[in-house]
Amino acid sequence: MQGKILISALMAVLIGAGALAGNQGKPGGNKAHWQQQKQERQAHRQQMREESKAFQETLKGLSAEERAQAMQEFSEARYQKNVTFNAQQYQENLAQLKENLAANSNLTDAQKAEIVSFFEQQHLENTEFNSQRHAANTAFARELQQNASLTPEQRRQQMKEHRRTDAAERKAHREQQQAERKAFWNKTCPGKGDCHQPGGKKGKKTGQASGQCAKQAAE
Repeated sequence: MQGKILISALMAVLIGAGALAGNQGKPGGNKAHWQQQKQERQAHRQQMREESKAFQETLKGLSAEERAQAMQEFSEARYQKNVTFNAQQYQENLAQLKENLAANSNLTDAQKAEIVSFFEQQHLENTEFNSQRHAANTAFARELQQNASLTPEQRRQQMKEHRRTDAAERKAHREQQQAERKAFWNKTCPGKGDCHQPGGKKGKKTGQASGQCAKQAAE
């Protein structure tokens, strides 16, 4: 019984995870903004951990069918909460990015629009990627749960291997986006003074580089 409860809990964590990964941007140099967002993410993750722990307790004494249904409902609810949270932080980051760009007098309107478009595109790519991973994890968990020929140990091993695969795909996605960001910023702001905000002379180290601020948008 305990082994089955553990597998169900692992499935729930796997399916519900990932919406936070690689989906947050840093579009500006506002220290208070980033501190607030960090605190919000920490609080959100803590809430998810507490809910997962409480969920494991509710699985005790349930039949296999009841556990599978409860796990599926919990996982979907967890995923949707993460999606909603990420969307909220994305909108806050996008607003901060636009505010920083509006204060920049060295970028053209076309350059500013290109930066915003790039930020939005990477967010869309992250959203679609997380949706695909969630669907794949849900399908795998359902298949594993329904396979009556597996022993508890075999289920644990297959879940462990699937989690490694999931983590590897997420890492590859992050690295791909990082490469895209590097190429974008090398093209958009090739010189250190190209994207400076008011407050420092072009080419000097004084002042905050708006390009550098925006560069953090999808990192």
